[in-house]
Amino acid sequence: MSNRRCFTPLVSTLALALLLVGGGTLVAAGQQAATTAPKPPPEPRNGITPAYLTQLFDAYELLEAQEALRLSDEQYEEFVIRLKDLQTVRRQHQGTRLRLITELRKLTNPNAPPNEAAVKERFEALQKQEETGPVAIKRAHDRIDEILDVYQRARFRVFEEQLERRKFDLLSRVRGARQRSQQNLSRMR
Repeated sequence: MSNRRCFTPLVSTLALALLLVGGGTLVAAGQQAATTAPKPPPEPRNGITPAYLTQLFDAYELLEAQEALRLSDEQYEEFVIRLKDLQTVRRQHQGTRLRLITELRKLTNPNAPPNEAAVKERFEALQKQEETGPVAIKRAHDRIDEILDVYQRARFRVFEEQLERRKFDLLSRVRGARQRSQQNLSRMR
């Protein structure tokens, strides 16, 4: 039994739950806003991944935002555009930072040949990313705040925090299920 078969029901259940919970938001948003709402990404061929779950949560965030923030139809259309921008900026920052950390890990591995120039260059790139990434994220947040009133801004921050907690909980469960599945497979061999 492959890992993919173990996680397909979980992914399908999550996607269905996201669609069902978000479906009411789409209807309430009207036809114009519904056309800008995201569709869940296709399931990856190798089963569930953290990147795939992030895509699902990004889509879920867009679907749930109108109700959670009590956005008007006019606000929602612009909000979707700006939230997608924020999500893209966050993903780029996280991806670049992770790539640089991975490169530093490889370069500083005790078994790797010493290369001080490469370590220095990658470390400086990481420092620059750690300075510019949060600034770009704040700029994207500010663009969203421009179209929200003070209550909606506050609700948006609470909403984002709740989603992050849900994402963390789900990722923890998926990792635990993956580990249990791998342990079961190794016992069967």
